[in-house]
Amino acid sequence: MFYSWQIFKVNAISVRHSATDNERLVSYNINLPVPLIPNENVYSVIRDTIVHDFDNSPGIYFQISAVYTLVNRDTGDLRTWTGSFNPRNRQVSQLSAHRRFEADSFINFARANCSVEVAVQKLTANSDARTTAGKTSVWSLQDLKAIIFTFQCRLYPTHRLFTIRPELRHVRDSDGSHKGAEFNLEAG
Repeated sequence: MFYSWQIFKVNAISVRHSATDNERLVSYNINLPVPLIPNENVYSVIRDTIVHDFDNSPGIYFQISAVYTLVNRDTGDLRTWTGSFNPRNRQVSQLSAHRRFEADSFINFARANCSVEVAVQKLTANSDARTTAGKTSVWSLQDLKAIIFTFQCRLYPTHRLFTIRPELRHVRDSDGSHKGAEFNLEAG
């Protein structure tokens, strides 16, 4: 069976951000499969994609999260999870907080926060405090599947991104819907 987290790709969405329709919130979720994490070139590909598509706009923010498998210690059930390992308590496990995208420092930051060892350590950092409704969770981390880079930026409808990614244009105002696009990246 083939899963979406096994592909080096972008899932992009564009949503109407303002009541006057003057801005769109564009989000790029870039999936980096575990086998590609050691490939030094992937971080340049990610940076260059963001610089190219967002035209190095100010106000680009990103966060790093992950896709991973949890195992239930009591039943052996498996669950593939994305994002925070501790969704119900206040001990959030994350790979990075939201931060401003800076092309010059992105690659070093990504390398420092995306090794399998660092990701596992960060995802399990609060494992002793993991509770749900006051009880210790039966779920524990089994393995890491992918790193997810989420980039967000507010853009005007005239921004060049909507020319190079036309499938993200024309968000309908009446129902608040969004437009989406998916495209693969080459690891090189």
